[in-house]
Amino acid sequence: MSPASKKTRKKSSRSSAVPYGDAGDIKQGTIAKFMRKRTQLVGFETGLNKHTQYAIEFLDNAIDALESWWWKTKKHPRLPEHLDPAIVEEIK
Repeated sequence: MSPASKKTRKKSSRSSAVPYGDAGDIKQGTIAKFMRKRTQLVGFETGLNKHTQYAIEFLDNAIDALESWWWKTKKHPRLPEHLDPAIVEEIK
């Protein structure tokens, strides 16, 4: 077969866009879509085990988001700044 008779195929380009942010951060309104995609990729079983794994994955992502925010913020909130001094004295 000569090279001229070969049909050339156009390579299909898959979208490389990340719908959840550049660094994998979950944006508002995308958590349900993100979790559905995550459970489909992992191939969770049906039944109670699926819901347990779903909840664990959700909590893991929530903790990652909090940790990411904590390291990016300049001023870390402190508990004494948010409590009424009278209540603090009452507890002591």
